[in-house]
Amino acid sequence: MRYTKSQPLLYFPGKAGKTLQWYNGDDLENYNESNKPGWNYFGTKDTLFYEFNSLGYRTRELDKLNDYILVFGCSYTEGTGLFENEIWCNVLGNELGIDILNLAKAGTGPDVVNLNTQLFVKNKFVKPRAVINQWPQSTRKSFAYIEREGLFKRQLRLEDRNVNNWVAGENADSDWYFNRWLMEDGQLEYENSLHINSVTNLWNALGVPVFNWTFGGDFMTKYNKEMVSVLKLENTDRARDNAHDGPLIHKEVVEKIRDKIECMI
Repeated sequence: MRYTKSQPLLYFPGKAGKTLQWYNGDDLENYNESNKPGWNYFGTKDTLFYEFNSLGYRTRELDKLNDYILVFGCSYTEGTGLFENEIWCNVLGNELGIDILNLAKAGTGPDVVNLNTQLFVKNKFVKPRAVINQWPQSTRKSFAYIEREGLFKRQLRLEDRNVNNWVAGENADSDWYFNRWLMEDGQLEYENSLHINSVTNLWNALGVPVFNWTFGGDFMTKYNKEMVSVLKLENTDRARDNAHDGPLIHKEVVEKIRDKIECMI
């Protein structure tokens, strides 16, 4: 993903404006292994696609906003292995009769939710009726690198801990991540507390209600527990990739949060 002056939000050049048949672990090999009669996604090879807008998000264009709910999250909310109408936020939007802008991205962490929130407000898009944040795993973190285009243009490339192109230390980021971030989690707690407070306080200051939730075991923090609803779910179905949560789980999420969201809007 790219943080660039020419785009209003974090930009995903490999996805922007494209329609993909396979994505993020939902691949042909997994599909062929599971594609048997009786499987929920039997015969969906040519019907389930991933359509990305001009910035690389699986949602509508940002210039078509009116009355809507804004959503952030990771692959569960982006809907890996799911039809768009099966994703929890779209199910919620259909039930409440309101549009959804889904800015979730697979593999991203709390820092991306925060940065994209700041950019969204900075660029003065139409304010949403409400904001719902599905907070990703607290251990996820992005690292930034300078990426140059020609002699004068440059932008920030954000990658996960497994990518490092710093010549002086080939594994510097991974070493720091595993030996500091995960082992002594003070920095993790500090940064994630900063993220959730920054996001919540910003929207509240603008008069926009916020609902923060996470799957049990994902966004774990000893601080700010009162700010996050931890959902413990009973269903165990799987999406087409057989790794992410299936449509029954997404419906259960809606059942647990719908009344709270309806009161907010």
